[in-house]
Amino acid sequence: MSPAAPAAPAGRVARFDGLALRPPAAAADEAAWATRQPAAWAALQAWCRGAGQGRPAVATLAAADPARAAAFADALARDLDGGTRLDALPRLAGWAWRAAVLWRDRRGAAAADPAHPWDAGWVRSDPAALAHWAAGGFRPRRATLLLADAGAAGALRPVLDRLRRAGGAPAPALRWLWVGEAGPAADAGTRFTLL
Repeated sequence: MSPAAPAAPAGRVARFDGLALRPPAAAADEAAWATRQPAAWAALQAWCRGAGQGRPAVATLAAADPARAAAFADALARDLDGGTRLDALPRLAGWAWRAAVLWRDRRGAAAADPAHPWDAGWVRSDPAALAHWAAGGFRPRRATLLLADAGAAGALRPVLDRLRRAGGAPAPALRWLWVGEAGPAADAGTRFTLL
């Protein structure tokens, strides 16, 4: 459910902050990851939905092939954000489901529902995105999975540090997942490995 929407003005809660995040990519075989890698899938789902709000929980997803780790991360993110479910629904049913999700967001009922869609996306590391992050332009509207390319750790580490300083209750749950073998050791948190 993470559309490539234009970014909101700095400090405002956006539907999906397209300047700070890139939506996860859809793939024809994304549903198969849950059965191909059941242990990693279940562990990451549990980690995402586990307790904790405010400051981001940090983990690393490693695989011998970085492209494989990225495809798995995209599938996980689309499962969490409802994109996979939305794609499977007929058009009118999809609109109705999205309207119900947005209605629950507005009523504040989403936080009490563990099955409510998250926001999820890849943390962008281009200069405009980094400036947006540095200015505090990103504010999550709901629980959010932030996928970070471990290969861009040098550029993205300040973003994570800023989120750590800014976080705190009653902010929504944030999960920062370094994707790739070279996740920064200082930020590795929990480590998940694809077989």
